[in-house]
This record gives sequence, C-alpha cells and structure tokens, in this order.
Amino acid sequence: MESMFKKGDIDPSGLFKYIQIQITDKRTGETTFLVRGYKSCPYHMNIFDKFTKEEFNLIENKEYYDASCPGGGRINHDSDNKKIFIYGYSQSYGQPDHTVAQEVLQSMYNDYEITWSNEGY
Repeated sequence: MESMFKKGDIDPSGLFKYIQIQITDKRTGETTFLVRGYKSCPYHMNIFDKFTKEEFNLIENKEYYDASCPGGGRINHDSDNKKIFIYGYSQSYGQPDHTVAQEVLQSMYNDYEITWSNEGY
C-alpha cells in the first residue's frame, strides 16, 4: 500500500500548515501514515481536500481504501540550516501524534534535525 502514495510532501521551505493522513486498507486493516503541508493552503481542510482530489481519487480500486485525517499542525522548514520543527494543532482536526510526522519526514530528510512540540498554534 505504501507504494501508492509518496509518504511525505511538504513545501521546500517556510512556515506552513500540515496534516497527517491515515490510509487504511479496508480488506486487511493495514494502515500507513502520510504527511502533507503547503503554504498555498490557508486551512488544514484545504490540504485534505487537495490530497483527496489530486491523489486519493486517482488510485485504482479506491473503494478498498479509506483516507482520514487524525490531526494537523504547523511545520517550520528551514532548508538553509537543515531543520524542521513540527508543532501545534488544527482547529478542524485536532492535534496528531507529531512523532508520526517526525518519523515520516526523517525518512525523507535523513540529514536534517527534526524536532516537534505540542505547544503553540
């Protein structure tokens, strides 16, 4: 299932909102987590809508999969210093387990320092 989607897709730098997306295979119960974050999306719901329209609706046999958002927050991506800071929460979706986003992004940015906090909005 992981090969259907890119695990993480965030803007190359700056401060922006992000969400976690949980994809569940309805047949096996297997789940995988994705991270999406874009400056172009002013609300967390916009990010989920973008994912649904541009990625989820394109998969074959999508009736076998479910996509949900367990929460969101903000990402400060400092590409010059190779640092990513994940924090906060979404008023729409709540606060996710930021360690999940940290794990996803660390697999993509293995030479970065990636930290998180539940503090802040």
